[in-house]
Amino acid sequence: MGYDPASGALRIECSEKFHPFLQPAPFKAAFGGRGGMKSFFFADLHLARAVSQPGYRALCLREVQRSIKESSKRLLEERIQAHGLGHLFEVQEQSIKTPGGGEFVFQGLQNHTAESVKSFQGFDVADIEEAQTIKQRSLDLLIPTIIRKDGAEIWARWNPRHDTDPIDQLFRGPNIPPGSIVVEVGWRDNPYLNDQTLKQIKADYEADPEKAEHVWGGGYEVFTEGAYYAKLISKLESEGRAGGYPHSPELPVTTGWDLGVDDYTAIWFFQEHFADGKPRIRVIDYYETSGDGADLIAQDAIHSKPYTYAMHRLPHDVAVREWGAGARSRADTLRTLGVSPVMTGVRQGPEERINATRALLPLCEFDDNENVRLGLRRLKRYSRRMNDSMGVFQGPLHDENSHGADAFGEYAINSPLLQAAKVDQGPKAPTDYKPRRNDEGSLTI
Repeated sequence: MGYDPASGALRIECSEKFHPFLQPAPFKAAFGGRGGMKSFFFADLHLARAVSQPGYRALCLREVQRSIKESSKRLLEERIQAHGLGHLFEVQEQSIKTPGGGEFVFQGLQNHTAESVKSFQGFDVADIEEAQTIKQRSLDLLIPTIIRKDGAEIWARWNPRHDTDPIDQLFRGPNIPPGSIVVEVGWRDNPYLNDQTLKQIKADYEADPEKAEHVWGGGYEVFTEGAYYAKLISKLESEGRAGGYPHSPELPVTTGWDLGVDDYTAIWFFQEHFADGKPRIRVIDYYETSGDGADLIAQDAIHSKPYTYAMHRLPHDVAVREWGAGARSRADTLRTLGVSPVMTGVRQGPEERINATRALLPLCEFDDNENVRLGLRRLKRYSRRMNDSMGVFQGPLHDENSHGADAFGEYAINSPLLQAAKVDQGPKAPTDYKPRRNDEGSLTI
């Protein structure tokens, strides 16, 4: 590792996970938990580019930057000294001058407007740190401004928070920008971790596996406090039961409903089967809408799908006469619209539905499609209501997540496979705390 004045090249050491980023690309994105050296690598890559490309200009960005102390400026200063490059860079109070008249500029995106962001034109790289906090508006302003320059690049690095965050939608969603290099990198990919860090990782996993998986493992943040199903869903995701379970044409479909008139209607779609002699429930689809009438719901949610239905499980309140002309009950209205056979459940409280769902989730396999992902988020975020004055949780919170959870519970409490379910015990701490070793050689850039 070091700078060669004769060639103008900087040798840096890095995990082989970062090797793809050494090639030109309009978008370079690295995500994962702590300990993967994302910040160190991108700081070194900046310096390598700066010493080999006179006049190199880079924007170092974050969503909110109240002071220069919150930026990556300090890290760049440390890496300049570590590489012995102090004679090539001029560290100023708010920026760093690079060889040949270039500059590192540090900015927060939150307060920029469409007009002010024009000042970003002409930079070689826009590097977004803590990208999980970036707003969609900021991305919409930044991307077209930067890519106007031929060869310009946008870099992003982040510890995942929610799958709905704009940066995850951009680089981990279905429509990744053409030419993107997207790499997941974590502590297991870092051959330079010291023993103290490894001990801390082990202790964190043993103390709170879910939190450690988010902090160190790069998993999405789990809504554990007050959430009914967060641990169960975290476990099924870690076991690979969320993705790759599509509709099977030879199996009939059973639905579970929560009906609303001026509120959400939510419907889950299930296929019951056996695998290796064990009962399994394939969750293939999810539908929700707000304010639509029975005819639209019947068409959009039921008849438009290529399923053969075994049963539609509806809650007890479908007997209420408030849906459709002629004071028909909701169940009768659905039958006249061709939704059959219909089974009306008995009156049950939320506690019974919650317990049934908890018992059933260990049997479930969720397909990886947009509808199911939405439904799974509803289940994951279904939570208790906090009484702020008393500081305690009191019953389920009625919000946009509760309808999907109630529809799932309506199916669960009536499922013939419920008796075979076992209650989940939560995620286990990993037994291997050693990083995966790889090519530890130096690279010349």
